[in-house]
Amino acid sequence: MPTINLQVSATADDAWERDTGAEFTSTSDNIYMVKGASGTRAGGGFRLQNVTLPRGSTITTAYLEMYVYSTSYDDASFTIYANKVTDAQDFSDDPDIWSRATTTASVLILEYSVQIGWFGSDYEIKTIIQEITDQPSWEYNSSLALLCLGTAGGTKALLVRAQDYSDGSLAAKLYVEYTPPVPNTPTNSSPLDRVTGQDQSITLSSSTFSHNDPTATHLASQWQIANKPLVIEESLPVIDSGTDTSNLESYSLSDLSWATNYYWRVRYQDDQGFWSDWSTETSFWVYQKGSINTLASMIKAIDTTPIRRTECERCAWPLNEHPEKGLHCILCGWTEYPYYRKSICDARD
Repeated sequence: MPTINLQVSATADDAWERDTGAEFTSTSDNIYMVKGASGTRAGGGFRLQNVTLPRGSTITTAYLEMYVYSTSYDDASFTIYANKVTDAQDFSDDPDIWSRATTTASVLILEYSVQIGWFGSDYEIKTIIQEITDQPSWEYNSSLALLCLGTAGGTKALLVRAQDYSDGSLAAKLYVEYTPPVPNTPTNSSPLDRVTGQDQSITLSSSTFSHNDPTATHLASQWQIANKPLVIEESLPVIDSGTDTSNLESYSLSDLSWATNYYWRVRYQDDQGFWSDWSTETSFWVYQKGSINTLASMIKAIDTTPIRRTECERCAWPLNEHPEKGLHCILCGWTEYPYYRKSICDARD
């Protein structure tokens, strides 16, 4: 499962502020999150750059870690939100924490005497991150800001290290696990499965590209064709298009071998580089080269035993009723003429 690990990396990417807008700073060694009455409450902000979450991802777990450095200020009482924008500004361009637009999703953290060290990994914030990446205008590699706003009530304080402290290695960190969005699995449209009578040249066609993300586009396809089922692990494709940006929903073949059954499948890639599952493979039969002689010449080696069959004598495929030919196998071409049987293979040049 893909993961991202990000850390606040610039002076202007973390800050703290009183709920009244007083005492704002983005250059302190520490970030204050204070529970208290209005005017004493404080909140911290943490901006993560280059968040490589594709739009429409399913967030499976996420948490924010902060480094607590003093047992005198290790009482956590705050609510985590995200700044509800598609590309969060840093705290220099937008020197504000409390008035920023916030997500509907939030997580309340109440834990006292958390002790010195990294804190926060036990608090799941995946719903907050999900709300951000579900925005239609969210783009891969955008910036995301998390806001930790002190709760109202009696005074409690949590102080954590800021990016400005020392070499920045104790700055806040974001961890996310996610399942990326992928295109819906295509289907093989044409030729129909197990159809026979195909020529050496044929065009494969597949379904229209579709995706759970309505803004996603079709970037490429990959086509594989083999002369035995591709679902068998040891089967290697006779033709593999690789990443093909030209033949998105159709692929033309030529110079196929006569009297051969071919199996094929396709998968789609979206504009974020993610692949769908393979389509369910289907097959088609390239007929035997040659021409059918007249009925009179066919009869020369006829078996005169009256018989009516339900399966092909040659390949055991279910037979189709033909008004003139009698029973006919669409897979290999075997034909049973009325009241007598005769393999069409014997009548070819």
